Amino acid sequence: MIRNYLCVLLFPALLFQIGAAGGSDDSESLEESYEIIPLKIQHNIPVDTPWHAGFLYVKETLEQEYPGIFDITIYPSGQLAGGDWKVIFDQVQSGTVQMTVESQVTLAAIVPELISLSTPFVFEDMDHVMRFWTERPEEVNDFVDKFQENDLISLGYWPRSPRQLLNSRKPVVVPADIQGMKFRVPAIDLFVKTYEVLGANPTPLPSGEIYTAMQLGTVVGEDNALATVYATKTYEQGKYMNIWNYMGDGTFVIVNQDWFSDLPSDYQNSVRDAVQGASELVARGFKELDKLAFENMSKVGIEFTSFTPEMKEPWREVIQPVYKMMEDLVGKKTFEKILSTADRTR
Repeated sequence: MIRNYLCVLLFPALLFQIGAAGGSDDSESLEESYEIIPLKIQHNIPVDTPWHAGFLYVKETLEQEYPGIFDITIYPSGQLAGGDWKVIFDQVQSGTVQMTVESQVTLAAIVPELISLSTPFVFEDMDHVMRFWTERPEEVNDFVDKFQENDLISLGYWPRSPRQLLNSRKPVVVPADIQGMKFRVPAIDLFVKTYEVLGANPTPLPSGEIYTAMQLGTVVGEDNALATVYATKTYEQGKYMNIWNYMGDGTFVIVNQDWFSDLPSDYQNSVRDAVQGASELVARGFKELDKLAFENMSKVGIEFTSFTPEMKEPWREVIQPVYKMMEDLVGKKTFEKILSTADRTR
């Protein structure tokens, strides 16, 4: 464990020399010596992405504020973990790596209550998610505090593109349109339950198998963010896409608890401020990626259906059993506070 990062060493010495002609004194000047603070940051996506840009902001901000103190290295694409997010978090817990970021959907494997923040048809868009986060109920802070049970601390929340729906068969506008359609979903209960309630056939598959599954007709489409659909080229096997932002998403920037606790308080504040200061940059990056994806996918013939708030109402009515599932997970009063805060910040 790395401790006592900042060492201020004082060497006062007063030397007296008394000679026959008189006395004189000599003083050593005050010296300050600083120990380097290593900070390894690892994330699981490539360098040309908003997460990496966010961490570059953190790196540049801290190095500018504390020249020569922080030794910061960023490892994109899970370089030290073989691309496995679970290994990344094991490394952060052990202190091999000090900082990372991951989606609330993924992190629900560590703190189950976080999945309630991804309840379908609660948020309108990325900006709405961030307004909610600014005014979040105290119970959400309680969820976040549970990271500490795993030797982790959350320093900030970065937005992420909301999830959309791609398929190869027909436009999906009202709930009746989705009946019986087979969609790839992540292997997470919330997604499976959502598509079952909607009357579709959810098929959990790893993300790397989506393209082939659509190509072979194993599934007719997928649930994913717009920029992800474009980056993985699964749109090549699709035709119709809902821009309905049906599921808001966000990410938590996580640090090793011991590493952070050992920092002097002013350093802690600076690290936290740098992480939170990157939020707007990350949001802007995802919006730009989504815009580029929309434009390029439109050019190759993908037909988009952009949902208004009114178009989402019939879907909200159908999805009520999923809301009950979230009530059972976090408690009825807590879930009602989440919904009321979302309504107030809509």
